[in-house]
Amino acid sequence: GRLDGSYAAGLLGNWVVGVGALERWWGPGRTQSLVLSTHAHPVPGVFLRRLDDRAPESPWFAWLGPVHFETFMGQLEEERDYS
Repeated sequence: GRLDGSYAAGLLGNWVVGVGALERWWGPGRTQSLVLSTHAHPVPGVFLRRLDDRAPESPWFAWLGPVHFETFMGQLEEERDYS
């Protein structure tokens, strides 16, 4: 069976670090992802994101305002219908 939607995560300061098979969908919009959608099974991988999106307290970066950051890496399974 697939573990779609399952994950394990922990906190490191203001960061969430985790591993799992989460859906990745950004859109709709002009900048939506062309390779990530809810039409395919999630890619198992690791992720890192900010827990609290409030503006940084540093005077160097406070002008940015609220900042959301999320990144992930994953590995597709080897068996594919298309090369």
